[in-house]
Amino acid sequence: YSFEIGFSASPISASEGEDYSFSAVNLIFSENQQRQCVVINITDDDVMEPLESFAVQLTAFDENILLDPRQATVNISDNDSDEDESSSTGTRSSSTGTRSGKMGRRNKGR
Repeated sequence: YSFEIGFSASPISASEGEDYSFSAVNLIFSENQQRQCVVINITDDDVMEPLESFAVQLTAFDENILLDPRQATVNISDNDSDEDESSSTGTRSSSTGTRSGKMGRRNKGR
């Protein structure tokens, strides 16, 4: 039994295309598959900015699939400082890692 999960992102204070880039995808999980990776590119610039955020959402296309959590917030921390304003190199960073959640199947008889 395979199932499909939608993965999308929406801006909160960060701007899609300026601060991060991502296109929504549908992930197909085969039986016993527990993980898939999605890449969201964070844009590096040399402009000092406050903490910015965007949300990522999971959508189940099958009512028998339970997702928890369905949404998470991603924060982008600026790595530029007053000293870096004259520098043309640097990286814009954000905390990276995996977001864990629960995914299960409902029994139709319940």
